[in-house]
Amino acid sequence: MSPTLTPNYPTVLRLPLYLLGFVMAALLSTGCQPKLFQDANSLTSFENLKNQAVALVSKSDQPYSDHAAQVDALKNDMTSEIAKQKERGEKNGKTVQMLELLMDEGSNLLGGVLKRWKSEGSLSSGFAGEAAKLVGENFDKVINLEKSRPAAP
Repeated sequence: MSPTLTPNYPTVLRLPLYLLGFVMAALLSTGCQPKLFQDANSLTSFENLKNQAVALVSKSDQPYSDHAAQVDALKNDMTSEIAKQKERGEKNGKTVQMLELLMDEGSNLLGGVLKRWKSEGSLSSGFAGEAAKLVGENFDKVINLEKSRPAAP
């Protein structure tokens, strides 16, 4: 008797099944993740922090000791907000990075200005005005990023 040739279906189907599995895994890892929607509470918080920060930095031409409690309160509020934004997930990474940069004491933004104010006691009025403007503009970037997200359904 001669051997019968039967197709080896598992071998024939193996490649398309691997491809299908790969495509499904790719779709599940990207397309099914929840979108990050605009958050009204975050917008309100960003606006409040901006107003608080700009008002405080505008006063950096005054003695730091007169405003130390306000500086500490702002730092605590910013730390809390960064933590809240981190809880929103990886898709909110850009917002977190922007807020962390604002608070970086090595930058020329809010954290750096507050550190310099503390170390020097007071800053020039021209510097205080420009720093307040720069801090406000950078908060606007954070606010605009949140506003650019789709509204929640």
